[in-house]
Amino acid sequence: MWASCHWSQAALHPPPLRFCDFLDRFLQVGEDYRKELFAVITWSLWNRRNAIHFGWQAHPLSQICIVASSLLQEFLAIQVIKPRPILQQQWRPPDCGTHKINFDAAVFGATNSVGIGVIVRDWRGEPVGALSMAVSMANSVSDLEVVACRRAVNFEAELGLHGVTFEGDSAIVINVVSQGNVVLATYENIMEDIRSLSSSFLSWFFTYVHRSGNVVADFLAKKARYLDGCQLWTSTMPEDTMAVASFDVL
Repeated sequence: MWASCHWSQAALHPPPLRFCDFLDRFLQVGEDYRKELFAVITWSLWNRRNAIHFGWQAHPLSQICIVASSLLQEFLAIQVIKPRPILQQQWRPPDCGTHKINFDAAVFGATNSVGIGVIVRDWRGEPVGALSMAVSMANSVSDLEVVACRRAVNFEAELGLHGVTFEGDSAIVINVVSQGNVVLATYENIMEDIRSLSSSFLSWFFTYVHRSGNVVADFLAKKARYLDGCQLWTSTMPEDTMAVASFDVL
């Protein structure tokens, strides 16, 4: 299982003789995220061994990294959320002259598909672009959020904007995109696309936002369930989208 994780290859050479040696190598890694993922994967393997021992259903080894990534994403999201007044969790406009792009993904289990929603607003809070589209199901929630992020970056390039802040409610994805800590092979191609597109922008930032500050993108992602193909709006917004956006600005 460890050999299948490309980011752990350095810790496997030379091959460790004991697990404690393997652990010690990961404790020397600079990025905290890799240490955290190592801990969750190790726990997942131990949990899988117990399940097999007692005759319970167990995740296949090929799914351990994906399962561990989803668990860690959930954990990190809880850690970064701090109690604060409800108004401070609403969407905040960007600096004057810039734009903010929010993105999100929603899973539709019945159709084995995923909805992606993206909303672009200016410093006054006015929507200047939006999209809602459905794509095929990816391997994990994190994969879906990264795909949504790439579509948001593409949308910025299509609109020709400068000075943009991207916001998403997946802590693990924002960490991967902003710091470049790619630990799952499934991210690599998508991340390469995001880096390539972003390199042409004058200024851009990726920021984590609580779900309550990402409601319009979430609405558009869920709206994809009832649309055919990809729907783009760059001038007149749908009435339902405007209604949600009007109550979302701090």
